[in-house]
Amino acid sequence: MRSYTNMILARLMVCSWICFLNSYSNQNIKQKIAEELTSRVEELLSIRVSVLTELRVLERNRSVVIKQISERNNELEKLKTQIIKRAAELERLQLHIKQAALAQKEAKDQVGSLVEPPLDILPKQAQKAIFTNGNCSFKIS
Repeated sequence: MRSYTNMILARLMVCSWICFLNSYSNQNIKQKIAEELTSRVEELLSIRVSVLTELRVLERNRSVVIKQISERNNELEKLKTQIIKRAAELERLQLHIKQAALAQKEAKDQVGSLVEPPLDILPKQAQKAIFTNGNCSFKIS
């Protein structure tokens, strides 16, 4: 609709230029100037149409990019909240591990004083040899 009205306006401008040129006496010059003006106006109109078309395409692309940026920002915020939750959970688990290690150390200290290390268990033949070599007449059966 706009391009149609623009073309009408351009043609009116050309007609007004032609009327202006009619005041000159040489018909040949008037005709050439009118043709030149007409071609320039039509060229400008076609340039305008192509620029408007490209502008529409760029505006569509801009809206798509803005939408993508908005989606990425939303994802970023979700990831930030997940990182905060994971960091808190990690701190809690690290504290729990430290407490468990401390409790284990305390348990070892308490149990260590009550329990002695196990005795070496040797086979019967080795035990007999130890007692006979040690000048003991004591036999284990």
